[in-house]
Amino acid sequence: MKIAIVGDVFITKPQNVSIDKSVIDLFNGCQYRVVNLEGPINGGEEIVPPKKSGSSLKQPTSIIGFLKSLNVDAVTLSNNHIMDYGEQGYLHTIKYLKDIATIGAGKWQDAYRMHVIEAENQSIGILNYCEMQFGMLYDDWTQNNNTIGCAWINYHKVEDIIRESRAKVDYLICICHAGVEEINIPLPEWRDKYRSLIDCGCDAIICHHPHIVQGIEIYNGKPIHYSLGNFCFRKDIPSQDKEWNTGAVAVLNIDENKIFLETYGVELAQDRLIIIDEKSWNLKMKGLNEMLEEATYKKAIKKKCTQLLKERYWGLFAIGGLFNPKKLTVKLFGRVLLGYYNNVHLLNNMQCESHRWCISRALQEEINKESNNKKEK
Repeated sequence: MKIAIVGDVFITKPQNVSIDKSVIDLFNGCQYRVVNLEGPINGGEEIVPPKKSGSSLKQPTSIIGFLKSLNVDAVTLSNNHIMDYGEQGYLHTIKYLKDIATIGAGKWQDAYRMHVIEAENQSIGILNYCEMQFGMLYDDWTQNNNTIGCAWINYHKVEDIIRESRAKVDYLICICHAGVEEINIPLPEWRDKYRSLIDCGCDAIICHHPHIVQGIEIYNGKPIHYSLGNFCFRKDIPSQDKEWNTGAVAVLNIDENKIFLETYGVELAQDRLIIIDEKSWNLKMKGLNEMLEEATYKKAIKKKCTQLLKERYWGLFAIGGLFNPKKLTVKLFGRVLLGYYNNVHLLNNMQCESHRWCISRALQEEINKESNNKKEK
């Protein structure tokens, strides 16, 4: 059996995006197809989005036609945008997806429930989790059984759920939505987390959210694909960033004895989804996989985290009302005087594992450098 899994799909004008026959043939060559739906579906309903960090996304009902043209069987919903328009937006989305299975969101029992595929005398389970973002089901002390949200990857019962789920199926796949956006390597904490999920019983870990492709490693004989990148993430104005418009199609080949991962590159070029030629794609993946090797990885992750602290996180903290004393500017003082800051951004940096871990690593590196400079003096 072949299962195709792809990353983020968000399109504001699906009618403007065409799909090359090569992509359709790839999907049709698989027996099951799973897409990450990055944002609720809105059919013109007037809904006020709840307060959150970042933009609130929604896509039109015509996205259903896009999904059906690829014969999509299921969508993963545990991501940082599906709850952008709250419970009402989610319920409208489920209504429009009536012919397509949903995984990873809903009330508690639905969000954390395993989705099962029965085919060729095999049973394959799929679980879907997201890092801590707005809209997660994270606390069964304060959230009740009727609360609607997404399955959180660090919920304290996840490992038990994996063990119990694995006992019921022949293979178990975990699809995760997590990671620092727009970097091409995963944080060490995510590498450890995904390995632990395999130790609990998962047979493959397939991830998205960073919006660009990351590498693959085989851990204890089982594949971890750290990021598929975007499958098709198109707003009103097409992004000119080639990395943003490049994604991976993960194809899991499953037989009685093993599960094997193949990947194919796909690109959104001039509003048309096409398959990337095999030679170019294999070369790209070879480079990304080599970045996961120990010596290269250690140096790269330090550099990435330090760079992000300076280029991204200090600015986000400023929006939240905290400032880097080394970076005080007239603009930041103006934000304070005008009240242009919002604790919701600060909350997002604190609660989201990727942000928190990246910031912690970068600050620790800064402290280490300062200590070493003092010793040298």
